[in-house]
Amino acid sequence: MEGSELFLLGELPGAVDVHVTPSGVRIELRGEIDTVLSDDLDVAVQRVREHAMPVTVDASEVTFIDSTGASFFARLVRLPNAVAALELAPVVRDLLEITGIAAHLVVVPAGPQSTTA
Repeated sequence: MEGSELFLLGELPGAVDVHVTPSGVRIELRGEIDTVLSDDLDVAVQRVREHAMPVTVDASEVTFIDSTGASFFARLVRLPNAVAALELAPVVRDLLEITGIAAHLVVVPAGPQSTTA
């Protein structure tokens, strides 16, 4: 990926990947998003804080998410960066709707024009 930084975090049942490009920060969540990934999620939030750019989150491959994942999304939406979520897995969408966090996200379909990668 020319002109971007890629931070691969974790080799666990779940994963958090952060891509920083000139147009924004893209976070990809996969597998199980729980306390095992809390340090990786903290690093992802820190990367977002370091870059005053729009953020997109792809959570389409998440198979499980608990309050750790909800807390991650809650921290993101409190930052001044615009946050969009791409293709949320049903388990993620349900959690974000139940917690009220979904009201603070712009959910957009994935596509070449909607990604920052």
